[in-house]
Amino acid sequence: MDPTTLPTFQNLPTYLRKPFLRAVNQNPLAWLLQPTTDEVFNSSNRCWARLQAFAFSLGFTVVTGKVYSSRTPRWQFRCIHHSIKSQNNRRLEPEMEKNTKGIIVITRKRNGTV
Repeated sequence: MDPTTLPTFQNLPTYLRKPFLRAVNQNPLAWLLQPTTDEVFNSSNRCWARLQAFAFSLGFTVVTGKVYSSRTPRWQFRCIHHSIKSQNNRRLEPEMEKNTKGIIVITRKRNGTV
């Protein structure tokens, strides 16, 4: 797999392309392909790293969902944006507008109110 063919790479500004390639090349190139159900990992951290590599190559991230520890341990991994709800651990406003000096002037709520 050639990382330069990824839509994420092609949509990046030129100055971010080399850092993107460095980050992508820190993992096996096979990890850029979509995960399959038959993949086996030695640990949940290794599985998470594989999912993060795939997600990073497509411009999103994966977060840890539920962890089940009774009987057989299981982990849930979710897309940060398309899971049950978006993660917002820092309680940031969903949308902000800045003036030409970069100062926030309007914060919009999800329903469109200011």
